[in-house]
Amino acid sequence: MRHDIDNYIKWANYIHDIEKIYSITSSFYFRLSTINIPLMKKLIKSGSEASYHFEEIASYCKKHHIKDRDSAINEMEKIRKMFAKNFLSLEARLGTKLRSVASHGDFVNRKLRLYNWEITKDIHLRETLGIEVEAYDDLLKDTSDIYIADRPYPIFWHPVNPLDILDKYNVIYLLTHPRNWGRNIHGNLRENVTRCLEGLHW
Repeated sequence: MRHDIDNYIKWANYIHDIEKIYSITSSFYFRLSTINIPLMKKLIKSGSEASYHFEEIASYCKKHHIKDRDSAINEMEKIRKMFAKNFLSLEARLGTKLRSVASHGDFVNRKLRLYNWEITKDIHLRETLGIEVEAYDDLLKDTSDIYIADRPYPIFWHPVNPLDILDKYNVIYLLTHPRNWGRNIHGNLRENVTRCLEGLHW
């Protein structure tokens, strides 16, 4: 069970409280904009995982107005250094070793056809930082029978509702985004406006 905390931090806490009732542990990944150290420490203390939802390729390209794939790839060394700095800073603030990370998807990644997980394809970087797995690694896909992700209303799930297939698979890789499960008009509006402004600026 994986939760990507893109914006709605309050609902991350609600989800954890529900999971705790049923003795469920899962992985929560926080962007730089959603990092909440007290909440992350609470999650770790309860046996769940709290780590980094990274997006340095998109962030770097937006900041430097890079609009083509080749130019972004040429800047990958700088991008990886930025990732390492952010990763180590989060570890220091949490006071614990982070062993997994999850790539965040941004409109810039889709435009460039270059996704943030390209950063962690560098084996030396992983070994240096002690990262054992990235959430989109084949290792996880190959050890799961099916991958299911939530979708905004009215779809809810893709490709199937997990409740409909619980007796058909042994290992289900389930991804959720708290923003899809609670009303957050102001937060979602703010994020959508920010995305539009970033697109115009880029």
